[in-house]
Amino acid sequence: MSDILAVALGGAAGGLALVGAITLIVVICLPHRGRNSDSSESNSSGQALPDMQGATCMTLEELRSATNNFSSSNLVGHGMFGEVYNGLLHG
Repeated sequence: MSDILAVALGGAAGGLALVGAITLIVVICLPHRGRNSDSSESNSSGQALPDMQGATCMTLEELRSATNNFSSSNLVGHGMFGEVYNGLLHG
């Protein structure tokens, strides 16, 4: 009877270890959905973005006018997504 008990206990321990390992892998590998679940309201660093209700959409022609047709004299520098220009917006 001790052999049967040893097999049963070994099988139970092995099954429990397998369930624990699978749970650990799932917890580590899957992204945490609870944090920053609405990506439209946070940026890549997880910080909340400011309210954009007062933002104005501009046409390419308005931007060309404001930057003197993207003149090199208005070039401020290079950002992560391209060149950065200084411009004067009218309105």
